[in-house]
Amino acid sequence: MSTAIHSEPTDTVLIARFQSSEAGVFDRRHLRHRDRIHGVIRSIIAGPYDALDLTQEVFLNAYQKLSAFQHAAQFYSWLYRIAVNQCIDYMLSHFAVKTQCAH
Repeated sequence: MSTAIHSEPTDTVLIARFQSSEAGVFDRRHLRHRDRIHGVIRSIIAGPYDALDLTQEVFLNAYQKLSAFQHAAQFYSWLYRIAVNQCIDYMLSHFAVKTQCAH
């Protein structure tokens, strides 16, 4: 009796498939990394609903920029950087709003 082992394709393989316009590939990347990216955002942003919104924005930004992804970096590292930048932008915009409201 033979048992076939089905392994998940690597990020590199899935990104190449996405860049060649294969449908549904980005959904697999999203599902693989969503919880880790959300955890990063939650460690920076206190509000749970804001963190969920930012998590969605990270994957939307990644989706829009994936054609420019450089394979020299790990996909998760790239997502992590997008998430941290997204959090910084969020905090700066909220700080600016609070500062304007104080005057």
